[in-house]
Amino acid sequence: IGKGRVPLTIKHDLFTSGQPEETVDEFRSLLRSQDAFTLAGLNVAASSLKSLVLAIGLLRERITAQEAVTLARVEEDMQAELWGFDELFHGVDVADTAIRVASASILFKSL
Repeated sequence: IGKGRVPLTIKHDLFTSGQPEETVDEFRSLLRSQDAFTLAGLNVAASSLKSLVLAIGLLRERITAQEAVTLARVEEDMQAELWGFDELFHGVDVADTAIRVASASILFKSL
């Protein structure tokens, strides 16, 4: 996150323990070093993507807004394939997420 790579615990269930302390410290340090506008953009991106990791990737231009949305929707898309795709609900949800993430990306690029 900061100067180097930090380990992330991959969760496969709801009961896995949290992240290593060094990882939490790196995220905390990164967030504390941001200005109010960047934090606002991270809030929009992370809440829309349901992932702070993807939001940081977007901030650092490691991924595009479209890539972030695609990655964030992997599980939802798999569920839609399994159980069916409600075009109205899922279409609106995908568009809403894409708009929010693109707006955060534009904000990051303007800072």
